[in-house]
Amino acid sequence: MKKGFGKMIALGMTLIMAMQMAACGSAMTEEQAANYTEAYLSVICTGENTTDTKLDQTVTEELQSQREEMLSTAATEMGLDVSDASEEINTQMAECMDKMMQAASYDVGEATKDEDNFQVSVTVHPINIGESLDLDAITTQVMELAFSGDFDLTDEDALTDAMYELIIEQLSTAMEAPAYADDYEMTMTLEKVDGDVYDISEESASEFGEHIFDVSGLE
Repeated sequence: MKKGFGKMIALGMTLIMAMQMAACGSAMTEEQAANYTEAYLSVICTGENTTDTKLDQTVTEELQSQREEMLSTAATEMGLDVSDASEEINTQMAECMDKMMQAASYDVGEATKDEDNFQVSVTVHPINIGESLDLDAITTQVMELAFSGDFDLTDEDALTDAMYELIIEQLSTAMEAPAYADDYEMTMTLEKVDGDVYDISEESASEFGEHIFDVSGLE
C-alpha cells in the first residue's frame, strides 16, 4: 500500500504518547507488550478494542478519532481519489474503507525485551485489492451505461459517480470474503518514553499500515 496511509496510521498511534500499565508502578512484561500491541491494532483496524487488554478510555477515544480521519483519505492513498466525485460518493467510499479496515487480518506473536524497548512479532495478512476489483468489468459496465441511451454523455460528474459506485460495490462485496495476499512478517517496536510509558514507534506503525492492503495488482 502507498506510504501515505502507513504514515497516517503511524500518526494515529504515535500521537498517543501513552501505553500505560494496568497495574500502576509495575514494569511492563513481554506478555503485556504483546497484549497492548494487539489492543492498539484492534482499535486502529476495527474502531473498537476487541481484546481482553484494557486501554485508557482517553487513549481509545483518541485512536478512534484518528481512525476516522484516516478513513476520510484512505481511498486517495490507495489510488482511488474520489475528491472529484459527489459528497454522497465520498461518504460511501469512507464507509467502504471502514469495511476494508475491519477486514484487516494480522496475528500478534511473542514480544522480547531489547534493552529498554520491546520487539513484538506481527504477521500481516494483506488484503489483495487486485483480486477484489475487476477493473475490466467496471470499464465495460461504465461504457454500457454511457451508451445505453438513458445517460447524458455530457454529464461528466454523473459518469464519474457511476464509475465509483461500481468500484465501491465491488470492494464492499469482496470484503464479505476477502482474498489475502502472501503473509508479511514484521517486528513492531515499543519504545520506552518515560518510566512505564511506551509508544509504538512511528516506523513500525507506518510499516504495518503500508502492508494492510496489497495494491500491486492494480499497478
